[in-house]
Amino acid sequence: MSRRGDDWGPSRIERVEEGGLAEAINAHLTDALEAVRGDPTKLVLVLDLDDTYITVRDPEATTFGSSKWLVALIDDYGDAVPGMGIMDVQDQILELCSAMLGHVPVKPCDPAMGKVVQKWKERGASVIGATARMNTCVASTLAQLRSVEAGGYDTVPFCDLAPDVAAVQEKFSSMWRPGWPGWPGVHHKDGVWYLSMANKGLFLKSYLDKGHACVFIDDSHHHLVAAQEALQYHLPYHSSIHYVGATDAMAASYCAHAAAEAMAALLADLHARQDAAFGFRNLVARKQPFLRAWVRRNVARFQELQALHATLSA
Repeated sequence: MSRRGDDWGPSRIERVEEGGLAEAINAHLTDALEAVRGDPTKLVLVLDLDDTYITVRDPEATTFGSSKWLVALIDDYGDAVPGMGIMDVQDQILELCSAMLGHVPVKPCDPAMGKVVQKWKERGASVIGATARMNTCVASTLAQLRSVEAGGYDTVPFCDLAPDVAAVQEKFSSMWRPGWPGWPGVHHKDGVWYLSMANKGLFLKSYLDKGHACVFIDDSHHHLVAAQEALQYHLPYHSSIHYVGATDAMAASYCAHAAAEAMAALLADLHARQDAAFGFRNLVARKQPFLRAWVRRNVARFQELQALHATLSA
C-alpha cells in the first residue's frame, strides 16, 4: 500500500495499490476537510469508473470488458475496416462496446470503498462519477453499477451537486475543443458524468466552484495531471489518487485469446437471443462494419460465431 510522505501536499498525485484505496480516500478527504475549515459540504470526491471504482468480476478468468481489453482491441483492429479511417473505426468499436458492457458484471475495486464513501456522504460531502465513456454507454453503465449491488457489495452513493447541466456543458465547451468531428459532448445521469474521452481536468474546472475542495481518483495518470494543471489556481485544495491496483492486475492476467473467446461467446449469445437491451440488435440489423469485420476475422477459431457471421454476410 502506498503511504504519504512528509512532502505530501495538495498538488501531489499519490499512487495507491490494491487494497489501499478506501484508506487513501478517507485520508485525503480528512486533509481536504481541514482546508475548508471543517465544512464537509465543500468536499467533492470525484471517481473515475473503469478500474477505479469498478472492475471485471474475475480478471484471472478473463479480462474481457476491462480498459486493458478495450485498448488492445483498438490497437489490434484499428485497420480492420478497409477504407475507413482509424478514428471512425474507433467510434464503431466504442459503439459496439456500449452494446456489450451492460452484460459484463463488475465488482468494486476495493470492497471497503462503499462504506467509507457513504460515511462522508452522510457528513455532507458530494460524490460524482467522471468517466471517459461515451454518452452511448449510459444504459450499459447503469446496468453495470446495478450489478455491483446485485453481487452483494456495498455501492458508492453518487450524489451530485444538483448542477445546472446545460451551464456546465456550455462552460466546458468554451474551454475544450474535441480532436475529432462528431464529438457527442458530455452527458449527465444519476450523479455520473460521461465525458466521451474529453479532458477531465477542464471538465472539473467547469464543474467545481472555487470554494470547493476536490479529491480526484483515476487509474489513468494523464487524467490526474490534467486535473492538477486545471485546478491549480481554481480551488483552495485539490489532491489526486492514482489507483493502480486494478490495472496492475489486468496487466498481469491479460490474455488476448481468452478475452476474444469471451467476446465471441457474448456476441453469439446476444445474436441467438436477438437481444435489444443496449442496441446490439440494431448493430446487427445495419451490419455495422466493425462488428462484421471482427466476426469475419474470428469466425474460423470461434465456431459459435457462425450464425452471426451468416447474418452479417447476407
